[in-house]
Amino acid sequence: MQGLTEKIKEKGAAKGMSVRKIEIEAGLSNGAIARWSEKSPSIDKVYRVARVLDCRVDDLIRFEPEGTADAQYFRSVAGQ
Repeated sequence: MQGLTEKIKEKGAAKGMSVRKIEIEAGLSNGAIARWSEKSPSIDKVYRVARVLDCRVDDLIRFEPEGTADAQYFRSVAGQ
């Protein structure tokens, strides 16, 4: 399962942005995103990162189980 910091890195790389550049544009301190793997950030900070990456907060924090069968099951339960 991909965590928040990994999703941010992936989305940033797709836009040609380093994690540091994302932090600067979101008004975060140096290394803030890396620390999120140990301590959960406030929703405000995740929102600011989502705006920089031009995505929804849900795109960053939603986790799907690994494996097709599990993912399909959870989608059906969620009504998707």
